[in-house]
Amino acid sequence: MVSCWNRGDRVFTIEPGDRIAQMVFVPITQAKFELVTLSMQRPR
Repeated sequence: MVSCWNRGDRVFTIEPGDRIAQMVFVPITQAKFELVTLSMQRPR
């Protein structure tokens, strides 16, 4: 199922079977955080 909006000035009809969408797979990077205390931080 695809959600569509017509932001133009002309009427546009989408019929069943019309190809209107494209799927793109992209990698998702998940960061890993490490909690530290102030005594563990290095001087900059």
